[in-house]
Formats: sequence, structure tokens, C-alpha cells
Amino acid sequence: MKARYFPIAVLALTVAFPVLAQEQDDRAKKLQERVLEEKARAEIDKARAEAEKAKAEAEKAKAEAEKAKAEAEKAKAEAEKAKAEAELAKIEAEKARASLIRPHARRQAVVEVNKEKSQPDPGAHVHDGLFMRFTAGPGLGVFSGTGHLAIADGGTTDIATNKSTQAGASFSMGSAIGENLILHGDIWLSVLSTEKLSYQPYEGFGTVVIGVGLTYYWMPHNFYLTGSLGIASSFLVMREYTVGWRDEDRTSEPIHGVGLSVTAGKEWWVSDNWAVGVAMQAEFTYAEGEDNDLIFRHGGAKVLFCATYQ
Repeated sequence: MKARYFPIAVLALTVAFPVLAQEQDDRAKKLQERVLEEKARAEIDKARAEAEKAKAEAEKAKAEAEKAKAEAEKAKAEAEKAKAEAELAKIEAEKARASLIRPHARRQAVVEVNKEKSQPDPGAHVHDGLFMRFTAGPGLGVFSGTGHLAIADGGTTDIATNKSTQAGASFSMGSAIGENLILHGDIWLSVLSTEKLSYQPYEGFGTVVIGVGLTYYWMPHNFYLTGSLGIASSFLVMREYTVGWRDEDRTSEPIHGVGLSVTAGKEWWVSDNWAVGVAMQAEFTYAEGEDNDLIFRHGGAKVLFCATYQ
């Protein structure tokens, strides 16, 4: 009985085994697919959780940014308020200061106006344009001569050397030819009192020089140096008892020659264009007679008081 059913059993097993194996494979595949599906679902859940976390962090960052923005707006508002308060305080301070210094400001304004009025114009205290100078002063001089001086009785007398005091004056007029440089015409006079010797028929000597000069100023100190050269006319002042001379002026016939002077001085401005000062002058004249053998020499120094317009 058993031997008879054995082939059937074997056949049944032969047929059933592939079926069972197929089912086992199908079950294993389903299990594998379920595992993969679960794994994929887990990955998706993980990714979703991470996305949620990132979203939460972004929301948190946004909230913090909003908070920071709000704090910045608040700080800005406080700063604007502080600025407004500072401006208000400044205005109040200016009002208080204005109320305190208003009298002083009026006085200062008056001072400034007076200062502007007292300011010299651009042409003041400069050496340009028209130039005029007047000088006068005393000094010491030396007069000597050679030749023979005719006297009233028809005779002649020698001319002695005389040292004595003298006085002089001058006038100059011209115009600036450069910065602080002036070219001018000059006329100056020097009169010297001679020694009253009994044999001298004269009691004084005089010379008049007409020429040209050049002056330079050192600014702003207003020191100047002048040099002049001209034609000299020299004469003697005769004694009262002498007769035969020109009319009643008692001056001899002048003889002509050359005269030169050098003057150094300092001036101070007393207005926009006028200055006064003092100066030292050294001078020399030499004259020869045309119709006689007379020669007059004169040298000296003077302290001058000067007034200049320019």
C-alpha cells in the first residue's frame, strides 16, 4: 500500500515544491518591498521632520529679525526724540545767550562800523601818484672861497673860510615811477651866517639849488633815502654899510655851479596821504664866476623837519 502511493507522493511533492517555492519567493519579495516602503516612508518622515525643523528655525530667525527691527525702530525713535530735545535745548540756549549779549552785540556792531570807517582806503599809506615834500631845519655849515671880491672903495678883498650855523628849506614835487620809488624836481636853499671879521665886507652866504632828485622808501617802516643833483646859484650877503651892491637886498651878484645833497629820514603817517618826520641832510655846492675869479664852496649838514603828501 505504501509502496503504491509513494510515486504519487513523489509526484505530488514534485508538483507542489515549485508552487511552494514560488509562494515563498513572492512572500519574500513582498516582505522586501514592505521593508523598502517602510524605509522610504521613514526617510520621507525624516526629511519632513528636518524641513519642519528648518521652517521652525527660519520662523524663529524671522521673529528675531522682526524683534531686532522693532528694537532698531525704537532706538531710532528715541534718537530722534533726543535730537529734537537737543535742538529745543539749543534754541533755548541761543535765546538765553541772545538776551545776555544783545547789549554787547550792539556795542560790538558800533565798534565794527567805526573800525570799517577808520580803515584807510586802498590808496592810503602807500607811495604812489603825486608826490610833494616840504622840509626846513637848522644845521652847521662851512663856506670857503678863492678869488678877489670887489668892495665899495674900488679895492678887493680875499674870502676867508667860515664855519657857522646855517638854516635851510626845500620843496620837492614829482610822481612815483615804481613801487616806493619817486622821481621829483627839487629846489632848496641854505643860508650860512659867516664870522663877523672886520675886514670882511659880507656877513652871510647863501645858495639856491634847482635840480632833480630820486627818493626810495623802505616800507612799511617809511624810512627813505633821497639823492638830489642840480644847478647852484651862490651869493654873499653884504654888510649894511657896504654900497655898490644890488639895490637894498645887499646880495652880491650870484655865481653858478653845481649842488648835490643826500637826505635820509623817517616819516609817520598822520592821515591817509600826509606824513611828517625828521631827516638828516648832507649837502655840497660849488660855484665859479664867469666874469671874475671867484669860486664859492659850501658844505654842511642839517636836521630837517619834513611834511610829505602822497
